[in-house]
Parts: sequence; structure tokens; C-alpha cells
Amino acid sequence: MGIGLRFTSLYLMGEKVIEVLNIGVDIAKNIHFASFLADRKGIKNLECEKLGFNNSLKGLEMFLDAIKRYKQNGEDVLIGLEGTGHYWMPLYHHLNAKGLKVVLLNPFDVKQYRKIHKRGTKTDPIDATLIARLMTEKQLYPVNYQQIDFRLRSLSRAYMTVSKEVRRYKNRIHRCCDIIFPEFLPMFGSIAGNRPKVTKTAVVLLKHYPTPNKLLKVSKSALTEIVRKASRGRKKEDFVEALMKKARDSFGISENTEGYEFELEHCIEQIENLKKKMKQFEILISQYSNENLKRLETIPGFGRVIATGLAAELGNIKRFANKKKLTRYVGLNPTVVQSGKFEGKINRISKTGNSHIRNFLYMAAEHAIRCYKGIQIYAERKHNEGKRKKWIKCAIANKLLHRAYAILSENRDYVLK
Repeated sequence: MGIGLRFTSLYLMGEKVIEVLNIGVDIAKNIHFASFLADRKGIKNLECEKLGFNNSLKGLEMFLDAIKRYKQNGEDVLIGLEGTGHYWMPLYHHLNAKGLKVVLLNPFDVKQYRKIHKRGTKTDPIDATLIARLMTEKQLYPVNYQQIDFRLRSLSRAYMTVSKEVRRYKNRIHRCCDIIFPEFLPMFGSIAGNRPKVTKTAVVLLKHYPTPNKLLKVSKSALTEIVRKASRGRKKEDFVEALMKKARDSFGISENTEGYEFELEHCIEQIENLKKKMKQFEILISQYSNENLKRLETIPGFGRVIATGLAAELGNIKRFANKKKLTRYVGLNPTVVQSGKFEGKINRISKTGNSHIRNFLYMAAEHAIRCYKGIQIYAERKHNEGKRKKWIKCAIANKLLHRAYAILSENRDYVLK
């Protein structure tokens, strides 16, 4: 945590245009530390003052007063924040409200720069000075977050958080079923050939009959009626007969299952509550609509939530010169490992970009694989070529990202072939 200031000059075509005051900021949760360095009178990196200030309005005023003391007439101020976690957001909000220019630095770039210049000592003033020096060496521009709708971004991220919680509880249901009734969930199919699905019908049965013994105590006609209603008529008497046979021949444990039954009940209750929250988020998100959202929804696998999340995270698509730069920003670009005659065979994605966009694209890819014939054919072809399932999902996510870039940059709808 800290502040490091360096004074540099901006040149255009070899001619000095304007003095720039670069301010590097390494942010902390509660208290920031300030270390001011200036290049004046032929002395470079002159240490002028150290300042500790709280992450509060009073602390902000102390920081602004320090900038006024060191800012000379005619100098342009450029503030660099390392975008680590969420702690940068309040400071950015207040600095932007004051009309100051702010640069958001990628933590990966700062980390690599620190590795080059660190000499065994790591302190807050040193980290702040490194950030300031990085700003002077790179051509950086102020972040225009007015192009990003923070309301939609917060809603879509909250939706994804709740969705992940649902997945965690479903994983716990898988664990309990593997112990007390391992044959149960495979009866309800699987997702793209992976682990079995926890469907609504499965949840209804587990809620009332979590063990094979309790399931067998119910009459066949009563169980058939429950399954028929839960599945909306898709599963009938033949399914119930197969399920009861699995229950009679189950390999799961049949004694001391009270703890697992309680855990199943708890997980199902939590999933039901979280599903209600997801519906509320969907209603809130559906209230926002614009041309970009409508265009994104024409892409296979993109519903309103995914389209909203992608649009909110990307902002103005024109800030990406081409689709390759967008792919790098998202972190879906493959890494290449090669040295001499050695060439790596497994090229993983870099994952150095926006993880929220990757999560939205993964969801869209899974939906597209299930529901769209063209994507299914592509996935099957790559599977027959020996590609792994994760590779296929990443490749489809990348294709969907390129389609999104094309329709947003060209202002047109996607035409399904």
C-alpha cells in the first residue's frame, strides 16, 4: 500500500509538450502509505515526504492536499492504480469525481515489473515507486469507466456468485448420493457426458425419500404420480420401475445415514432459496435493454443474463482494436511453450484477463453445446480428434467471443447458419 510520485515530461514528435505528474498508487484495505519522489533540479527520485492516510474521506483530503503541494503550474496529473481485488473502486470513484485522470494497471504487469527491479527488499514505499516507474516507461491512458454500466456489472456478477453457490451445494448432493445411493443420480442423465445432473425431479425425490430404504417404502403408484408431476410427464412408470430396482440393488450404505440425510435436506433448502434469488436477479436484469443486448442475444448460447454480463464487462467494444486483443483481454489466448527443439504439446489458455467474462462465456458454451446443432457437430468432431472436454469448451467460448466482437463492432445481428 502506498503512493509514489515521479515527474516526467510528455513528448510528441521529439517536441516537449506538457509536464506530467505520474502518481503510482498501491492500494490497501484500511490505510494507504504515500511516498513522494520527484525529478527536479537535475536530481532524480528525490524523496520529499512520506504520508500515511486512511481509506476514508479525511484520508482522501490528505492525499489531495499532498498532490496540490507537489503539483507545479501547467503540469498534468495522471494517477495509476493497481487493480487488485475490489479495494481500488472507492478511491477510483472519488478521484474520478474530482476530475482527476486515473490509469488502472494490470496486477500481472506490476508483478512482472517488480520481479525485474526488486532487490531483496519489499516495502510499501518501494512498491509504490515501482508502480510510478512503470507508468513512466509505458504509454498509459486514463480509464474511461463511464463507458461501463456499473449497475449491470454488479447485478450480473452477483448473479454469477449465486450461481456458483448453487453449484457448490449440488456438488455436496453428489457426495451424499455417492455414499448412500450411488445409483440414483445417473438415472437422470448427464451434462454433455460429464457427471450426472441434479434435476428438479431428482431434488423432489431426494427431499422426501433420500435413501433407498425410504424410497422402497412408497407404493409404486404413488411414486409414479410424484415423478410424473415433477418431470411434467416426461418420466413415467417404466422409469419408476427401473429406479425401484436400482434401490433394491443399491451398493450404498444403509445404516447410520442420518447425517447424510440432514445434509441433503440442508443443501436442497439452500438451492431452493438461491434459485429464488436468481429469479429476482433475472427480473432486475430484464428491466435494462438496449441495442447491444438485443444483438448479443441473437448469438447461440446467449440469454439475457449472459448478454448483459458480457456487455457490462466489455464496455465500449471500440477500445479493442481487433478480436485478438479482445481475446487477450479476456484471457482465452493460448500459451505457447517452446525452446530449441522442444515444443510443448499442451497449450493452456493464459487466464491473465477478465475472469468474469470467461465465466459468462463458459456458461454460454455449455448451453450452446446442449441446444445448438452446429455447435454440437463441432464439439463432436473435436472430441473424435482426441481433444479434451475443457479444450472444446474453451474453443467454443472463444468462437462465441469473436462472434460477439463482430456484431458489436459492425452493429448488426448474428445470423444463425
